[in-house]
Amino acid sequence: MEERMAVLNAARRGGLTHIYDMPSPGKEDVTFTLLDIEKVLIGQPFQVLVKVENKSDETRTVTSVLSASSVYYTGIIARKVKRARGVFTLKPRQKEELGIEVTFDDYFDKLVDYAMLKIYAISTVKETQQTWAEEDDFQVEKPPLKIEVMMVK
Repeated sequence: MEERMAVLNAARRGGLTHIYDMPSPGKEDVTFTLLDIEKVLIGQPFQVLVKVENKSDETRTVTSVLSASSVYYTGIIARKVKRARGVFTLKPRQKEELGIEVTFDDYFDKLVDYAMLKIYAISTVKETQQTWAEEDDFQVEKPPLKIEVMMVK
């Protein structure tokens, strides 16, 4: 299911909608917003958070996957940190927040290079086949290191 969601989203972004049974733009009546993370101080937890709103007058069934991974400076994924998948129902005009909390224990031993993390969210709406995906990269900030040298004669 996750692979299918990713393929449909890639087809939409790549202009290949004629190959797949894609919904018309008018059927995209659920909005999704991934909250960006600027930075996290090492040791602090953070949340992968998506705001969802059903703008239609009908119930919608949404499947979502939220994940966090460590990445190299090139953007290549190094290690999975945390992942959650769920299916939920939105009533007409209902707003909801989806989220997972990532703790220090979840990410500390998985950091690489420049302590970069990527959060990723992908969702699909069952009734309309609407797909959505978003990602965000940010750095886990380490404390500054101050070195003072004493001159010995």
